[in-house]
Amino acid sequence: MYGRFAANSLSRRLCFWLLCTLLTVGCAGIAGTVLVARKFETNVSQSAGAAAPQNAGEVVDTARGSDIASSGNNEKGGGLPLDCVAPIAMSLLLLALANVLIVCRCLRPLDQLQHLVASLDPERPKPVEAGDVPLELKPIVDTINGLAMRLSSRSEVDRRFTRNAAHLLRTPIAAVSVQVANLNNAPTGQHEERLAELQQGVERLTSLASQLLDLANADGEAPRDIVTNVALSRVVHDVVANLFPFAIQRDVDLGAGRIQEVNVRASEADLRILLRNVVDNAIRYSGAGAHVDITVSCIDNVAVILVIDDGHGMTAQHIDQVFERFQRDETHRGNGSGLGLPIARALATRYGGTVELENRSPRATGMIVRIEIPAIPDRENQDNV
Repeated sequence: MYGRFAANSLSRRLCFWLLCTLLTVGCAGIAGTVLVARKFETNVSQSAGAAAPQNAGEVVDTARGSDIASSGNNEKGGGLPLDCVAPIAMSLLLLALANVLIVCRCLRPLDQLQHLVASLDPERPKPVEAGDVPLELKPIVDTINGLAMRLSSRSEVDRRFTRNAAHLLRTPIAAVSVQVANLNNAPTGQHEERLAELQQGVERLTSLASQLLDLANADGEAPRDIVTNVALSRVVHDVVANLFPFAIQRDVDLGAGRIQEVNVRASEADLRILLRNVVDNAIRYSGAGAHVDITVSCIDNVAVILVIDDGHGMTAQHIDQVFERFQRDETHRGNGSGLGLPIARALATRYGGTVELENRSPRATGMIVRIEIPAIPDRENQDNV
C-alpha cells in the first residue's frame, strides 16, 4: 500500500492535485457564502432605513412596517443571484484549468515513454532508458525491455543463421556449377559419369536446402491444427523404409528392434523429420559395416526412442558441441551439414521432449541417441480408439 503512494508515483501526484482542487472549491464556497451573508445584511439595513417614520411624532403600524421591509428586501434582493454565481463560476473555471494541468502533468511520463519506444531500432533494439519513471510505469518499462532483449537475441540468431547458411550453400552450388561445366566439356564416353556426379551434387544441394527449411520451421510452437495423436511405431517403420536404400549405399545394417505401441501428441510430419535426421546422422557417421538399431518403449508415460549404433563414437568434447548449429565432426568423413541433431532437438523441445547423445559403455563402441517425448496415457489411447 505504501508503495503506491511513494514519492515517485502517479497515485501520490493525483492525490496531491485532488487535494488542491478540493481546497480551491472549498475556499470558493466559503468566499461565496461570506459575500451572500454580507449582501443580505446590507439589504436588510437599507430596507429598515427606508421604512423609518419621517416625523418623530408619527406612529407607524408595525405590521405595515414589516411589509415595507419585506417588500424592500425583495426589491433590493434582485442582485443576490449575480453575487452568488460570480464566485461559483470563478471557482469552476479555476477547477477546469486545474484539471487540464493535472491531466497534462500526470500523463507527461507516458508521452516520454511513448517517444522512447517509438525511437527503438527494430533491427537492433536496445533496452529503454526510462530514467525517472513513476512506479506505476516501471512494470511496463521492464516488460518492454525484456521484449527488446528477446528481439535483439532473435535478430542476432537470424543474422548468424543467414551467414552460416550462405557459407554452407556456397560450396555445393559452386560444385554443381563445376560439374555442369565438366559435363558440357566431357568427351562422349564420359557423359554418363559426369552426369552421375552432377546428380549427386544436386541431391546434396537439395538435402541441404531441405534441412535449412526444416531448421527455420523448427523454432517456435507448432500450429494447433497439425497436432494429433501419432503412433510412433508407424513413424519408425516409415523412416526405416525411406532410409534403407541410403543405409545399403553406406554399407550399414539398419533395423528396428523392439517397437512398443506408444502414442504421442505431436505433428506426424515433425516426428518424421526428427527421427529421419537422427537416423540419417547415425548412418552417415557410424562407418561402413556398422549396425544401427531403433527401439521404442514407454517409461512413466514418456515415450523413449533409442537410436543405437556400433560405429566409432566421438569424444566428450564433441558431444557437447554436436547440438550447436552448423557444427560437424571433422574426425569422421561425411557430407553432413551439422544441422541434423540441432533440428531434432528443436523439434523435440517443441513438444516438451529432449534429445540426448552419449557414448555406449566402455566395453562397446558407438553412440546412443535418446529421444524422450511425453506419451499419451493408455486410458486416453483407449478412449481415442
